[in-house]
Amino acid sequence: MPMPAASQLTYRVRFSEAHHHVIEVELWIGAVEPDDEDQSAEGPVELVFPVWTPGSYMVREYTRNIEALSAAEYNRTDGELAKVLSLQRHGKNRWRIAAASPQSTVCVRYRLYCREMSVRTNWVERDYGFLTGAATFPYIEGRQDTPVQLQLELPSAWRQIATSLEKLEHLDNRAVLSAINYDEIVDAPIVCGNFDLREFDVGGKPHYLANVGGDLLWDLQRAEADTRTIVAYHQQFWGEIPYDQYWFLNLNAETRGGLEHDNSTVLMSSRWTMHRRETYLDWLALVSHEFFHTWNVRRLRPKALMHYDYEAEQFVAELWIAEGITSYFDDL
Repeated sequence: MPMPAASQLTYRVRFSEAHHHVIEVELWIGAVEPDDEDQSAEGPVELVFPVWTPGSYMVREYTRNIEALSAAEYNRTDGELAKVLSLQRHGKNRWRIAAASPQSTVCVRYRLYCREMSVRTNWVERDYGFLTGAATFPYIEGRQDTPVQLQLELPSAWRQIATSLEKLEHLDNRAVLSAINYDEIVDAPIVCGNFDLREFDVGGKPHYLANVGGDLLWDLQRAEADTRTIVAYHQQFWGEIPYDQYWFLNLNAETRGGLEHDNSTVLMSSRWTMHRRETYLDWLALVSHEFFHTWNVRRLRPKALMHYDYEAEQFVAELWIAEGITSYFDDL
């Protein structure tokens, strides 16, 4: 892999052990130029893992799933290993990486266990993978606004990727995605593997419905039509469309939940949901609820959530507005 450009952060995820529910993650930290006004070109690097994810307001302690964490320095000119760097843990979610040469690139590596099926955690198996940004990617303190590139190396049989991140390249089982900063990569869950994907247009914007793990038990034509109706209603209700594209990531996981994001949402329910009117209407209410959050919470955001502190709880006195009003409208 070529060395990242100065001040660029590159994540690489390999799914070579998907059958063991494990992924390999690398974070390549491009050297900071000496004349950068915001950063020093020397000194240790502070590696920070989030402890929660926005929209799911409890501390989850994601570092419990990390193993084999290491760091090394590479020469920018030839990409050769220069030296192994020491890592000092000084908090439940923080590591300090020893200072590297200003003209080098630092690579952080770790393995991540991914076997908790929920909208706020990771799940990887033989057939597909679901990644939540906060549960997967650390950040470098002071460089949260740095542009981010994400490289995915998928198993040979996997062909599809569903995410709101910009796709720079997708060829066979390799893909390159991009984000403007760390907040965006946290805000964009990813599903990859082989699954049913529907695309439809509402209000001049493309929308996608990815249905994962439902086998032949889901009537996708019906689900798409009803989702389209919900989208059109909310667009008319709010009067403006704040996104360029939107993704509904529907995982049939024998659990229930939903989590809103700026340009996507994660939905989880049983694969038998469509077999009973009551459970299907419950799923449609979930679709409506999470999509309503596109405006209420994601754009009309409580002051306490204007800037995320990924290391601690953020208490929100206005949660009754964020969730209560949304719950009122989701069934209308």
